[in-house]
Amino acid sequence: MSERWHIEKGVNVVMLLVVVSQLVGFGVLYGKLEQRVTSLEAQVSHWQSVPERLARLEVLLERIERQLSRAGGR
Repeated sequence: MSERWHIEKGVNVVMLLVVVSQLVGFGVLYGKLEQRVTSLEAQVSHWQSVPERLARLEVLLERIERQLSRAGGR
């Protein structure tokens, strides 16, 4: 028996083409999925800073309100 890799004669060529096309399709889908995940990760990292920025804005708004209430009370 030969140790070399070979295809048996009983294997249908169409079946081989189906398997190869599925592998190519999965590769393409994996590439698109990876791009989407990378894009979403970038968006999430941007949105993680939003709570901090919102808290700073709230503090700033409170200061402005206090200054306006003092100026209006004079």
